[in-house]
Amino acid sequence: MYNIYQSGPRKGQPKTLTDRIVRFIVEGIGFVEVPSRSRYRQFENCDKLWFVGKAGSVRSGKCSSKSVSITAGVKKKMEEWEKTL
Repeated sequence: MYNIYQSGPRKGQPKTLTDRIVRFIVEGIGFVEVPSRSRYRQFENCDKLWFVGKAGSVRSGKCSSKSVSITAGVKKKMEEWEKTL
């Protein structure tokens, strides 16, 4: 699902910002990754669709081309969630 460090002081932690966001979306919020034909990774929870780009951008909408950015809010919630781990 996402790449983690295999050894060292950060063993088990995600390697990149994108991996951190994917972990938060799946483990913290409960979304499920679904197959996508676009360049974004697609996550679904009930009727909500979120799209995650290569650099960690997060978008929400019915399709990737008509979605809006929600990156700032998601990153803020992710950082708060990571403090509780």
